[in-house]
Amino acid sequence: MITDVSSSESMSESIFPKEYDKYLLEVSASEKEIFFSALKRLYSGLHPYVRVARTLRTLLQKKELESDFWYLLLGRISFISADYKKLQDFWEENGRDSRLNAFVARVLVYQGKYQEVLELCETGLSALESGVGTSAYYRALSQLEIRFTLGLSYIYMRKFEAADEQIKKVEQLAKEIQKQAKLGETDINDLKLSHIMLSVLKNFFMGNTNEFKELLFNSRSLIQQSSDPWWKGFYFNLLGISYFQSQEPANGEAAWKKALYYFEQAHDLRGHSAVGANLGTALVLQGRRQEGREIIERVLDSFIELKNWLLAVGNSLFVSKSYLEEKNEEQAREYLKKAEALFREEFRSDLIILSFFCYLYSRLNEFSKAEQYLEYLREEALKSIDALSREKEEIKKMELVLKEPKKEKKGAFGAFLSSLTRKLRRSPKNSRTEAEVEQVQKDIMAVLWYYFAEAIYSMELGDLRTANSRLEEAIELADQYGHYDLSLEFSSLLLEIYIKRFIIEGKRAYLTSAIDLLGDLTPLIKGIENPYFRSMFHLTTGYLYLANEEKDKALEEIDHAKSTEQKNESAVQWQEISLIEKRLSSLTSGSAELQSWLSGENLAIILALEAMRLSYHLQFQQVSTGTKVTEKAEKPIMLVILRSDGLTLYSYTFKEETQNGEGIDEQIIGGFLMAITSFSQEMFGGGSLKRIEQDKHVILIERATPELLIVLLTEKDTYSIRKQFRRFIQQFKELDLDAYLGSVVAISNEDPQWKTLHNLVINEFSS
Repeated sequence: MITDVSSSESMSESIFPKEYDKYLLEVSASEKEIFFSALKRLYSGLHPYVRVARTLRTLLQKKELESDFWYLLLGRISFISADYKKLQDFWEENGRDSRLNAFVARVLVYQGKYQEVLELCETGLSALESGVGTSAYYRALSQLEIRFTLGLSYIYMRKFEAADEQIKKVEQLAKEIQKQAKLGETDINDLKLSHIMLSVLKNFFMGNTNEFKELLFNSRSLIQQSSDPWWKGFYFNLLGISYFQSQEPANGEAAWKKALYYFEQAHDLRGHSAVGANLGTALVLQGRRQEGREIIERVLDSFIELKNWLLAVGNSLFVSKSYLEEKNEEQAREYLKKAEALFREEFRSDLIILSFFCYLYSRLNEFSKAEQYLEYLREEALKSIDALSREKEEIKKMELVLKEPKKEKKGAFGAFLSSLTRKLRRSPKNSRTEAEVEQVQKDIMAVLWYYFAEAIYSMELGDLRTANSRLEEAIELADQYGHYDLSLEFSSLLLEIYIKRFIIEGKRAYLTSAIDLLGDLTPLIKGIENPYFRSMFHLTTGYLYLANEEKDKALEEIDHAKSTEQKNESAVQWQEISLIEKRLSSLTSGSAELQSWLSGENLAIILALEAMRLSYHLQFQQVSTGTKVTEKAEKPIMLVILRSDGLTLYSYTFKEETQNGEGIDEQIIGGFLMAITSFSQEMFGGGSLKRIEQDKHVILIERATPELLIVLLTEKDTYSIRKQFRRFIQQFKELDLDAYLGSVVAISNEDPQWKTLHNLVINEFSS
């Protein structure tokens, strides 16, 4: 069972007393009583929604129920119970009765038919304005339902300004209804929830995490007082997402199970299937693959029945990817074919869907199919470049690059996009509307997903060079716009490419690049409370350190993996840890049993292959459901260039004072580093320190040449600062200043070399 609903609370209609319909309909004829009393009787009973809807349709068809309020009740319970086809048929048979427009439109919202939704809602509002003989109370209640539907539609369309307008109107209508019907505060709980839940949903879609959580917390008491199971299901679904954003997976799982329970009570097939997919996905990403996948597979038919093709396709692809991660290509191919059968032409603008079709077909070596979806993405990228750039000559160049990628000069496309995005970021924010900013983001995303798809396609074809280039450019672009979740996703694929290039080309520089890549991601990983993912990350790093003959660092990564795995119920990673520890033990104990495995020229390759196997898990995992990896913008404190003897050659201060108000002497840093480096080598032998953490400071250390150290002092260790530092090191090496710096005691600010170096520091750390 997906939920914890007992057998006495089954959805079967047979358990309801036959007289229940009569009991429900025997309410006062007053306007106040018809709607709210009927709802209360529904909620206090066993909720036989489908049968009540059938009875209402029959009585309304026979004209035996006079009040318009019965249409509101029919629409509400038909929608909640997913009795969509009967509702739409009744609406058509009665001349598309505008009294049901709000609920017919709401069905279309979840099918993504937004233009039809807007037209139906406008027709419904016009009918209410010109209605004769209808009370102000009825008009207000009907308007509330229509505007709630409009609010949902605008939120899903990402038109947040329009959504705000509807939310305000819904709030005003709730107050008007309370006044006209002389209702008490407790009687309008559900009316209050209408605008509050729209606000919660809007903030979720906008990525306003704090506002999203605050609104959820503040509406808890209203939910507790509500007797409507649909509102409870809606609330607990969002609460589950909130818990996963806060890295509280156990609480998130519990909230989603409550949401399933309430949607099951309400007979809401749409809500039930959507929450089931959320829960199943979360379980898979927590390492409970079999359990989670079974839940998703069970709700796939519901999405198809509801004609929600996008969710049906998305979840089929997710299941396919899960099977592929387990090397079960037969099942992976089965669900991929199922997804393709559900694919609709309108999905050609959904970049994530297109990219994962390309990803899966590439992995399964069906390249003609992969090329088809890659071409769709290329078309979207061309449109976006046309929108991003107003210079026609540049557009022509980029069109050539996309249409004939092999003719591109290395890095040309990425250089163009980097230049373009810097221009966009420098332009005043108030010069663009919210819609324009959103469109820029969409255009950037089109290019990013094209890069991702082309990288996986190129990699599987054996063109590692193109794949490598595409991903490095994509990560650079994602970093510039703060899309750290995509940086993480793309980095996990780049990791695989680095390892493959090491294995094929035999250059240890790729192994070092792989280790550096994971090191840069460490600050992001620390913010992810998904123990399965974090342990995979540390285990992969451990194998790479082993391959690079850095045993002490490998042991440290295994310890990190063990500490995160203590929070994980899955035994999968404990097996991995046990395997690596067993192999590590032979390095210190000289175990004859495993010494043969560890000996030989191919040891580094064997270990790299083990790391690549785990990198597949990283690609699949990413982060837990609903989590957006974020970080606050930070500036470093100071950059120092030192000779190996501790002499400071150059320094630049980004912040004049540290947190405690005291300045820092760069010469003291040099002496401190020399002392601690010497101590480290005496204690542990070999290797070099790359990071030192104290209470209020972090020191990042890189050896640019055998004689030169570059040190970055910062208050916080963040992903963006590490990436800036990495770029600076690369640019510094290209300046080829090591001979000059090795011959001077200190570099003068009057020297041309000083100006070159100084400009590099300013440019690389300015963003």
